Amino acid sequence: MSTCKPFPNERLVEEVQGWCALEEQPVPPFSAAKQNGQPLYKLARAGTVVERTKSVHITAAKVLDYEHPYLQFSVHCSSGTYIRSLAHSLGQRLGCGAVLTDLVREYSYPFGLEHAVDLDAILQDPKLLLQNLHPIRDAVPDWPAFSVSAMWAKLIRQGQNLPVTALPKVKAGQKQALVLYEECELAIVTLNATGSEWKITRGLWNDANIN
Repeated sequence: MSTCKPFPNERLVEEVQGWCALEEQPVPPFSAAKQNGQPLYKLARAGTVVERTKSVHITAAKVLDYEHPYLQFSVHCSSGTYIRSLAHSLGQRLGCGAVLTDLVREYSYPFGLEHAVDLDAILQDPKLLLQNLHPIRDAVPDWPAFSVSAMWAKLIRQGQNLPVTALPKVKAGQKQALVLYEECELAIVTLNATGSEWKITRGLWNDANIN
């Protein structure tokens, strides 16, 4: 927080916990969010400021430490919540201004800090990078993963969409899946609006041995 008169801990606890009542948050004009295909930061630099909000869900927020003028807090929130904006809005409400000086992401489903490797350790021993890489299927444990035949694998590699019958039926509401070939991650596919085709949204076949 910026330099200002000390605040009672009770006031800070109340303000921080109040974030749990938030249902939406202003989108910063200098952000990567897009408007009609254009990043907001590009529009802002061109002189066009877009005002919009986004839905957020904060399930927990608490003060960890306060030593004037620095406040340390933790937040358990939905993906895409602007933490820097939370700090800014806190300073506005307190009437002193505030800026975020440090940010640690402790958890991003399904990974936590226990899965992280210090950058300095990797720089000292580059082999640690490959040793600690996770397959994509670990990052999307809720997605179905299907193995396909060599015929379908070749079509996917050529960029062709798959009829919905090419993969087993997925649960209602499931729109994305991971396609494998001989245990290699081949592609990420998304069900189209009509539910008739799987569209290839990301090819992953560099390591797949497809003749």
